Amino acid sequence: MKYVGELRDKYEGGYQVISIDDLDLNRLNGIQKGIKVFEGMHIREIILVISLLKDIAINRGCSNNCTHCGHDAKPKEEPPNWKNARTKNISEMSWSDFKDLTDGVKDLRARIGCEENIDFYYDDSASIAPFVDSDCIEIEMHGRGGKKYDITDVVDGIWDGFGKETLVDTSGWYKKHRKRQQRAEKIVDYFSKEENVKKLHILNISMNPFHSTLEKSLGYKQSGEHRKSEKFKNLYIDRMVNVLYTFTPLFDKLENKFQVLRYGFENSDKECPVEHTKGWFEQNIYNEIIENLKEKYREDNKSEEEIEKIVNYINLSVTSGGVSDAGRAKELKGKKQSKSTWDIKRLYEYVDRKMVSITLDSNGRPYAFLGEYAAQVPLEAELNFRNINKNTRDFVCEHKSKKVKCYE
Repeated sequence: MKYVGELRDKYEGGYQVISIDDLDLNRLNGIQKGIKVFEGMHIREIILVISLLKDIAINRGCSNNCTHCGHDAKPKEEPPNWKNARTKNISEMSWSDFKDLTDGVKDLRARIGCEENIDFYYDDSASIAPFVDSDCIEIEMHGRGGKKYDITDVVDGIWDGFGKETLVDTSGWYKKHRKRQQRAEKIVDYFSKEENVKKLHILNISMNPFHSTLEKSLGYKQSGEHRKSEKFKNLYIDRMVNVLYTFTPLFDKLENKFQVLRYGFENSDKECPVEHTKGWFEQNIYNEIIENLKEKYREDNKSEEEIEKIVNYINLSVTSGGVSDAGRAKELKGKKQSKSTWDIKRLYEYVDRKMVSITLDSNGRPYAFLGEYAAQVPLEAELNFRNINKNTRDFVCEHKSKKVKCYE
């Protein structure tokens, strides 16, 4: 393309890095020709969607059912027959659509010259989250012949296509769930290889008093059924002990790329049950998890020095978080759900000035996330996915407005 040739002649051998926003995108339009996933899109639409992409909803649904979930995540809906192309609803991105996306982005970046002097992305974010209302340990895509792909395949695709790291997040799994345990062990094998660690942004382990298992424990406690309450509390403790034990081989590989996220209300919040506070969780759950984990290490004949080193690593990786004001968390706080309203002119301004982040749904429809309004707003642009005409579950903060143009 003539315009790209002019750019390369101008900056060849130089050290100046220019932003994609500095280019004449109207002159650049057409460079995407032949890239299947971008068929029918103007380069302005493509650049806006891809360069601001923060979240990809690989799957829609989560089994954890946490009461503080800001995305109001519900269990994944399985269509009657996922092989049936005529089904109207989907709950996962197909492998072919994901591969078209990552291959297409890789091709476009190469054509523009992103490996040379052109910065393709509008922000400094080094990572993409492959989830919105799902857990990474549950992520699954289907390919030809029923072949299944998981989070490790997603990490490879994002690194190869976007040149970005992947944020991996899980609230854990039960050891008896054979498929998820095997998947977790595969993650360990994958990130044990040095060449794969660079593809990871952070491995987050979410621990909180709002998990459905602990909520059952709290319910039984409030009704005076203390034996059942203790049973479910111990189930959660055993679950998280297994999670940390499974990921232990990665601790000396990931260094600062491992994090334990501990959510809860502040201890001073008098309106919530004490069992929902950070202090109660630390004293009654987290400390027991660590003590039980130590016992498992002792069964492996680890020395007390080794055990102390591992536990110190875990403790230093703990980050405390608050509870959002969206989804079920809003109800947990006793607040009513309300629809956001705004001035449409200001909305266009937000998109035009790139003051949004982009979420890509499983069917290829992009949404602009507006932090000020806590709303997902549909964009007029659509990727050329095979499943573009399929339906997905609404996002909890999805606004049913007219689709917004990516450019005037």
